[in-house]
Amino acid sequence: MTIYIGYELNNELSKLIKKAEEKRLIFLESLRITRESHKGVWGSPEEIEKNITQNMKPVKEKFEIEIKQINADITGNIKEYSQKWSKKEIEKIDFDKLKYIIEFSKFDIPDKLFEEIIIEILGYEANNLKMLKITREVLGNRKIEKLFTRLDKEKELEKLINKDLEKYLDFELEPQTEMSFEEKYRPFLNAIEEIQTKVLEIKTGR
Repeated sequence: MTIYIGYELNNELSKLIKKAEEKRLIFLESLRITRESHKGVWGSPEEIEKNITQNMKPVKEKFEIEIKQINADITGNIKEYSQKWSKKEIEKIDFDKLKYIIEFSKFDIPDKLFEEIIIEILGYEANNLKMLKITREVLGNRKIEKLFTRLDKEKELEKLINKDLEKYLDFELEPQTEMSFEEKYRPFLNAIEEIQTKVLEIKTGR
């Protein structure tokens, strides 16, 4: 299976948030220039501020549209990597090997030795999740420790992808100008990085 992990998602989202910060700074610079141009203009402070707001309206709308597009890109990236991380090869059941396992299970063999025999029978199929699931089903209550660890890790992986990661599909940057995007959304990037670290550990067997 191709491992589509590392820290690609975190890197992509970091770039998008950096892009949002650049848009924020452009907006603020435009606002600064507009305010400068209104210095010394006749009128009450309220009237001047109203005029500045009116002049900045197209720039503000453009800024909001740009942030909206960045939010769409963030959601798209999360969906893409969620699909890549959950991608599995098409797995089949080797019924001949399953038959051998069932035959050996009829003998009074210590669990530890029995597990070694099963691993030997399975060979490469020890990485086949479908084969592992049906093997665990046919063995019932036999105490097999190491062999089925991957199945437990797969459950953890499904939780990371289907619950922990996908809850950020509704995440959106706010088109605000009060605070740096990179500072404000650092906790979001940290959370994504933590999920990626766990996915990486499971996928690579660390």
